[in-house]
Amino acid sequence: MNTDKKNLTLQGDLKRKMNTSPFALGRIYKDYYVATTDATATTVYSHALRELAGCKIKATAIVVKSDGAEGSRLETDSGFIRATAGNITILGTNTSTSGKVSTGTPTLTIVVNTGTQCADVKVTGEASKNFKWQVCIEIEEVQY
Repeated sequence: MNTDKKNLTLQGDLKRKMNTSPFALGRIYKDYYVATTDATATTVYSHALRELAGCKIKATAIVVKSDGAEGSRLETDSGFIRATAGNITILGTNTSTSGKVSTGTPTLTIVVNTGTQCADVKVTGEASKNFKWQVCIEIEEVQY
């Protein structure tokens, strides 16, 4: 299987277009490159969830400090639903794993934003540290 990110994105787009179910919206892949310089949460991606729909979002990240002395690998996934005229709601709690060589706590989270009816993927660096992030997001969605 080819693991090239461009091909994965293309395969995801093809799956979405080739899906014959009127309810399943398919799987989408997205890749983002982000820089952080402090401990402020930065929104990497917002997924708007339509009414009568549910989705699962999995985000993975590799993060490295500017001097290469610290880094982390992070993964989290969450599920969300939205009823007619209702707010987006998380299904249970996030499932997260990490591995790090870091004195601090760079984080990757997926949170509910009821103001926009979105699931927001966020990264948070550390005070006075410059980090570069590669964040890969996989979304599966179904609508009733």
